[in-house]
Amino acid sequence: MPEFTASFGHRTARSGHTAIMFDHNAEIEEALGVKNAIKAFFRPYFYYDHDNIAVSGVNTREIDRLIVQAMSDREGIDIAMPNVPLSEQRGDFVEAPIRNYFHLARSGDVYVVKSPYSFLLDPGAVAVMHGSPWR
Repeated sequence: MPEFTASFGHRTARSGHTAIMFDHNAEIEEALGVKNAIKAFFRPYFYYDHDNIAVSGVNTREIDRLIVQAMSDREGIDIAMPNVPLSEQRGDFVEAPIRNYFHLARSGDVYVVKSPYSFLLDPGAVAVMHGSPWR
């Protein structure tokens, strides 16, 4: 757990994925007028409500940019990358693994990479965590 790891001097963070989803939905509604643009945040992906976004007339790229910026400011997050990376993200060392992990039928819209020793979990008991699917 991050609190235990912090006792060894590592920077850690814990963020609840439900709170993150609600925070970003509120930010998107305030900035772009789209209610409930995010249908779910199930680690490691944000899943958009594409029907809701289409009705609003807002381009999903605007939502991508808001989420990427907000997540980059959040402690415990290294990067948030849309399925089509923003131009400034191209060439980032995690771009290829994220793109390789993408599957059209099951992947969400924005992939979130947490910082080492950080957790994206709602509060409560955790029995087991697994490692990265990239190696």
